[in-house]
Amino acid sequence: MKKVNNNELEFKDGLDDVYVAGGKKQLPKRESASARRPGEALKFDFAESSRKKAATTSKPTTDSPAAMSAAPADGKTTNPVGARKSWKLPGAKPIDYATVDGTQLLLQQKHMHLGILLMIIAMLCFGMVMIFSASMNVGMYSQNNPFFYIKRQYMATMLGLVVMFVVANIDIRAFNRAIWVKLYYIGTLGLLFLVLIPGIGTYYNGQRRWLKIPFMSNTTFQPSEIAKVGVPFVLAFYFSRLQKIREQGGLTLNGSWKQRWFDGLVDVVIPVAIVLSWCALISMQSHMSAVFIMLLLTFVLLLAMRLPWRSWLFGGTELTCALLAFLLMVLLARPFLPANFTRRWDHLTKRLEIFRVQNKEADEEAKVSVKSDVDTYHSTQAFIAIAGGGLTGVGLGQGKQKLNYLPEGHNDYIFSNIVEELGFIGGVFVLGMFVVFFLIGCSIVTRTVGIFPRLISLGYIFLLTIQGILSIAVNVGVIPPTGISLPFFSFGGTSNVFFLFAAGCILSISKFAVRPSLAKRQEIMQVEAEIKQKYRDKGVRV
Repeated sequence: MKKVNNNELEFKDGLDDVYVAGGKKQLPKRESASARRPGEALKFDFAESSRKKAATTSKPTTDSPAAMSAAPADGKTTNPVGARKSWKLPGAKPIDYATVDGTQLLLQQKHMHLGILLMIIAMLCFGMVMIFSASMNVGMYSQNNPFFYIKRQYMATMLGLVVMFVVANIDIRAFNRAIWVKLYYIGTLGLLFLVLIPGIGTYYNGQRRWLKIPFMSNTTFQPSEIAKVGVPFVLAFYFSRLQKIREQGGLTLNGSWKQRWFDGLVDVVIPVAIVLSWCALISMQSHMSAVFIMLLLTFVLLLAMRLPWRSWLFGGTELTCALLAFLLMVLLARPFLPANFTRRWDHLTKRLEIFRVQNKEADEEAKVSVKSDVDTYHSTQAFIAIAGGGLTGVGLGQGKQKLNYLPEGHNDYIFSNIVEELGFIGGVFVLGMFVVFFLIGCSIVTRTVGIFPRLISLGYIFLLTIQGILSIAVNVGVIPPTGISLPFFSFGGTSNVFFLFAAGCILSISKFAVRPSLAKRQEIMQVEAEIKQKYRDKGVRV
């Protein structure tokens, strides 16, 4: 609270949809957002509110607290209590009433959510320990250095933490601009296209999904990770802009049927088409797990928008017709397509067949047609590691499957190593960390103000949680084997940087775009009442 005029007190209030202090936008019930410029504080003009009452009473004496505060240096009394016009001493700095007789003012600048921050740090630290345990033998065998992988992960994690804290201290709503979204969307499309160009995209394990980072030897990244992080960002901007246009009376057509079909187009078809443009290029990289996560994330964000059932019905019909037309076109053109194009889709059917074989649901002919001793090797070794862990595990660093038995034991299958060394208890603990992370994140989402930050926070919370659950599901054989890393645990420097960027966006929203909790609002109301009472005692009408 600051005293900006002799009879006017400025309260940085958090009672409604408010962002407090430091130039944040205020959205109280008493004023609309359009009535006040961003950064302008909410003001309770006591002189204005008491004008009628003061008009019927006598003017205060010159020795009253209010009159003394209003008197200029030459002793002339001007602007008495109740006057409409207020003034501030020339060159005088506002007085900061941070405390009033020992009562600390709670209406301060918000801070990032401590719970979500501690969960991220805890998962990072736990993940670093397990990466070192799972990778030291592989590093010694392939690089003659047991610290090879942990050093690279440490450097990437430090970079990711810097990115996280920088993003956390920037109001994410500043990026709710068309120029930022267009640059992100077009840039991601360009990177996904570059991966498909021979000589530019990098092969690893028979797949071309990576790009080399310039001026950094042997350091690569997956543009599909950028696309996954970009889904909430792009759709949040789209729906926030869509709501703004509708509030201004736009996107209306004559005729109810035309309006319903048009609403289905803009509510469902266009946002799904935006994501599918990325998914089409990612599917050509045979990275179907990323496609599945992006489509699932899109569906969750559409649910969060609470679209009317007519939009789902008509938009779903339009989308189904478009997809059927596309599939028919592909089937008709398949004989004329190059072999490399059709071979990319064989990867998906092979994974599904492996899933049938490993769960013993295929017949004998299918088992013969699939080289189960080779194709199911990853899953079999992961099952052996999980079964060998028992209840409490064999001990940290004492796992056997990481001795070149379990491929990618420090990456996609790190959960199997965790269960082998820490047992069933360790596996449940890891799963519980993601559940707690999700619950804390939901508490942030429910108090987030505005479509843009709400969809971003929900999208990133869901992305990190669902990717962790799907990675665990692959390790235990619940879903077909595919390359899904465990966020904050698996080795992968650039992917961890993108995950920490998403975490920074969540922290930024928890700092700048949430309303106070119910207990906090009650405490603020109590302190505000105490402050007003003390100014009443000093002669200022409140």
